[in-house]
Amino acid sequence: MKIKQKVFLFLILLSIISCQRFPKKASELAPEDLLGMKKTTILEGKAAIEDVKKKHIGKVENMQDTAIVNYGPPRHPVILWITLYKDKKTAQEENEKMAKAIVKYGDNWGKNLTQFTVKKRRVYRTSPDGYEEHYFWVEKNWLFYVKMPQIFQSKLNEIIQKLEK
Repeated sequence: MKIKQKVFLFLILLSIISCQRFPKKASELAPEDLLGMKKTTILEGKAAIEDVKKKHIGKVENMQDTAIVNYGPPRHPVILWITLYKDKKTAQEENEKMAKAIVKYGDNWGKNLTQFTVKKRRVYRTSPDGYEEHYFWVEKNWLFYVKMPQIFQSKLNEIIQKLEK
């Protein structure tokens, strides 16, 4: 095979790979509906990152993009935070840092923190008030955090499956 043919084939392969749709923004990863409820974006980008930083006691770092999305009724919504990190290792480190901070500073958050496995991923669960459930886990270089009323607790696997990309 001539060098021009090899270069041409390489360029075709490169264009095919680059055409695959990988989300670059957190808001693109949020499904349009979840559990039959429509998506409403609350905040995204820098505004969402600043909102997350304000709501945490510990230092929140390394966030490249964030979206905060609401599903369902205003009184008892499912709220989804999606955060993009530069790589999977950083996402996992930040996830573990959050779990440790919850134990250290969290009062009921820390007392109720548990972990379990869903489809080979570690999922943390806590319930600061005994009513709303909070779950967080990593998928590739994304950290997902879901807050939901107990009525939806049995739907966690469905939510995780919907968020898999």
